[in-house]
Amino acid sequence: MLKLISGAAALAIASGASATVVYSTSFEQPAFVAGALNGQSGWLADAGSVVNNPARAHTGSQFASMTGAQIGASGKWAWENTSAIGPAQLAIAPIIRASVWVGMGGDAGTRTYTAGLDLYDSFIARIGLVYIASDGSVGVVDGANNAFNSPVGTINPNIYHKLTVEANFASQTVRFFVDNIDLGINGVFSAFDFADADIRGTRTTGTGGAAFVTAFDDYMIENDVPAPASLALLGMGLIAGGRRRR
Repeated sequence: MLKLISGAAALAIASGASATVVYSTSFEQPAFVAGALNGQSGWLADAGSVVNNPARAHTGSQFASMTGAQIGASGKWAWENTSAIGPAQLAIAPIIRASVWVGMGGDAGTRTYTAGLDLYDSFIARIGLVYIASDGSVGVVDGANNAFNSPVGTINPNIYHKLTVEANFASQTVRFFVDNIDLGINGVFSAFDFADADIRGTRTTGTGGAAFVTAFDDYMIENDVPAPASLALLGMGLIAGGRRRR
């Protein structure tokens, strides 16, 4: 079943020095208790539960989970509803970085299940999605609905992996990471604010898999400025843009 991922990531996410944690949780007590996730600590959930099982948690003793029976015939989501960030703050610190650790376990039957992280704006327009599937594949979708296959190939879905979506509201571009490794996919989006980062589960048609588990732990949202090199490039672009306007 689920185990801690081993080894250090080959590449680290490049980030600025002033990252602010907007929200983070490991779904631990006393803020969360075992039972339905909906309504706990500001979370709104179409499906999902808080599970107390130290052997299957990424850290601590609890995690959020969606089973195959809870996912049903369509995608199900859960989101923390107090992390919205508007255009004024994003003009100062334009990077939103959301991450969660995801693992799976059990017999999926003839279905393929996915577990992922999906960012949206206040108009319910997608910013970026990254997910792991029960067959070991990794996929991403950007805000223009462009779908990409991950260059990392298949991974073991039965251990925890860190999924990260990094959206730059200054350049309207989005990047995707698995275990802190940049997938090298430069997506785009058109949002001007940030509303939520959903944890989500989906399944394909088929039979069986009702007890299949998708687990989510150590969820975090950060607000950041670009790395120094990115700031320099952004500044040069603004100068060039000003010259063109003249």
